Amino acid sequence: MTSETLTVLNQEQIVEKQTQLYCNKLVLAMKLWHQRNGMPAEWETKYIYETGRKYFKVIKIEESFTSKNGVKHPSHTCVEAFIDRQTGDIYKPAGWNKPAKGVRYNLLDEESLQLCFKNLDPFG
Repeated sequence: MTSETLTVLNQEQIVEKQTQLYCNKLVLAMKLWHQRNGMPAEWETKYIYETGRKYFKVIKIEESFTSKNGVKHPSHTCVEAFIDRQTGDIYKPAGWNKPAKGVRYNLLDEESLQLCFKNLDPFG
């Protein structure tokens, strides 16, 4: 006889999984943009998130690199979005530490999520 366990995620855990999916979609969007615009492969962009008291902060990190013609591109970091840990609401950033007013999308609402992914672009 085998024992199977059922894992039930709470709302915040679901929002966190959706936040990771959002980051993954941003990475794919950036890779497509790089390919379409002939950007060098060594120009790597990552999207990560940090957990705050109320929000997951989605951060874009561009690594530094030197192009083939010798031009040095410094690293760059900026906030891409804030995601409410309880509700899944996505906000644009007003700055490094706080979101702008007005919900843009919701990661828990299927229709809103699909619209978010349809309109997703690596620049906001």
